[in-house]
Order: sequence, then structure tokens, then C-alpha cells
Amino acid sequence: MSLSGKLEIFPLEEVLRLLARSHQSGCLRVEGQGAGRIYLEGGSMTYAAVESDEALRAHLLAGGVVTEAGLSAIDLSNGSLAEALAPTASTSALGDVIREQCVESVYRIRRPQAGPFAFTLDARPRWTTGQSYDIEMIVSEADRRAVEWADIEEAVSDLSTPWHMVPSIDEESVKLSDTAWRFLAALEGASSVRELSSRLGLTDFQAARRMAELSRARLVEPIVSEERLVEPVAYEPSVVADEPASWYEADTPATTEPVVESPAASQPEATPEPSWWEQEPAPAAESTQAPAAEGGFLESVFSELESTEAAEESEATEAEETEEPEGEGGFGLLRRRGLGAAFRELADS
Repeated sequence: MSLSGKLEIFPLEEVLRLLARSHQSGCLRVEGQGAGRIYLEGGSMTYAAVESDEALRAHLLAGGVVTEAGLSAIDLSNGSLAEALAPTASTSALGDVIREQCVESVYRIRRPQAGPFAFTLDARPRWTTGQSYDIEMIVSEADRRAVEWADIEEAVSDLSTPWHMVPSIDEESVKLSDTAWRFLAALEGASSVRELSSRLGLTDFQAARRMAELSRARLVEPIVSEERLVEPVAYEPSVVADEPASWYEADTPATTEPVVESPAASQPEATPEPSWWEQEPAPAAESTQAPAAEGGFLESVFSELESTEAAEESEATEAEETEEPEGEGGFGLLRRRGLGAAFRELADS
């Protein structure tokens, strides 16, 4: 029988039920986020895994179920795991380990409910487990495990967080089972759930459930690591001349906006002319020398008349613009003009 598809279309439990009804033997491989392998024999589940074969080997050895020599022997003979049992282990202990591996693996493969799958006929696991489980029973236990994990995660949220025993307890005495004592002893000061599962040959679910029970009994507590201090970035303020020592010594708030220079600011400053109210009339220079001749005297008189004439002409123009009536000032102006012309004739002669 050849069977393949996607779990998004055909749920895992329906595919397993179809294989169980048809009594198939082989391996159902799932790829993607929930990658894993499920082995069937005559429609019953014999083994399931989401880890490598070496992980199962480590679990069996850590739990004291099998021996190293026994595993090496069945590797050569293709025998069953029951032939590699440790002297102190029983067949039921082996069955408990394989059953736990099947339930946890089916739960993890189903959790994403996505990924391609393919069934290979007559494919067998590396080691024959000698176990056989009903498909419906494993699926039901995987459903209950989803609820149990949600309850465990309220106490154990991270499998990599280290835990240790509390320094003191509220009661005067506490009664512990042999299993609980072995679990506490395996902490070795402080260990995470994932470390304990490898050390004791348990699945992550088994180790997390025991840690949650001990946590609710206030016998263990997680170790909260101190947050690493982040070194502050060195801040170098810009150097400001005459900067006040404290904010309350500053008279005016500092301006953070950049100052843009105008093109004129880059050129050398010209000396500004004094304003009109800053100008003072320069004192007239007194002449210490008398005129040398009559011509010089006439020229000085003529220049004074010309300046007077120009001033009066300006006054006359302003009077005309304001339409003031012409009075005696007009005749006086004509007389001064005639006098000026007479002086010019005298100077020319």
C-alpha cells in the first residue's frame, strides 16, 4: 500500500486509523515542523519517535533499562530490546519507556497539524521493541497530553531554565517518595528540565511534570538570572564657552538650532556710518589769513551769494509745490538774483 499526502488535508489520526483498519506494517514519516516517525506492525503501533535512534539509546541507558553490552549484541543479531534488558530491569519497565515515547511523539507530530507525509511498507525501526499498542489508545493519550502540557507550562514555562531546591521549607518535615528523592538528587545543585530528562532517561514531559509538582509543593524554585547590565553609551556634549555649571545658573535657555550664516556675514564688516542723530556738525575752521587781493574777496562774496541763491531757489520750488501765494519773498529773491549778476559782472571786469 502506497500512501502520501499532507496533514493539512488528511489529519494524522485519520491516516493512522486508515492504516490500522487495513492492518498495514511499515513506517509513516512526517516532514516539516512536526517531523517524526511512526512504526506499525499489523495495524498496531510498535514505536514512534521525533528524535534519532541515538536519543532512544541514551534514554534506555540513563534509565537503567538496558545495558551497553546488550545493545551492542542486538545490533549484530537484529534481536529485540527485551534481550538487552539490565539485570535489575523488567519487561514492564521497557514497555513504559516505549509507550511514553509513542504518546509524546504522536503529540508533537500532531501539534503543528502541517507537513507532508508518506507511508513506506515493511519499514522497521533499528531495534525491535517487542511492544504493541492500539492506535486509538495512543491518540486518546496524546489528546490528554495537550491539556496536561498547558497545566505544566503554568509552573514550568521554559525547559532550559535551571532549578534548585529551596533553602527552607514551611513545614517541619516533608515525606518524599523514592522517585521524588532521586529526582531531587539528580538536580546536583541546579539543573534545567531538559538536563534532567537526559540524566534520568525521561521524556521532557515526564521531567517537566515532576518539576511542576515539586514547584507547587514549594520544594524547588527556578533560578532567575540577573539581567546583564547594558553599558551606557558615553555621551560627550559639545563644548560651549562659559557654560554654566548647573541648569539653574543659566540665564537664558540654550539654543539647539544650528545658526546659519548669511553670505554677508562671511565678508569683513564695513564700519557702519553713524546715524543721523550721532552726527555732529563739524566746527567751521576759522581763517587766520586775510584775503591777499580784492579778487579773492569778490570770489568769496560771489560763492556766498551763489549758495544763498541756491537755497532760496529750493525754498521757492517747495513753495510752488505747496501752492503757497507768492509774497515779498519772491521779490526779494529777484533782487538778490540781480545783485548776484551785478557782482559777477564786476568780477569779470
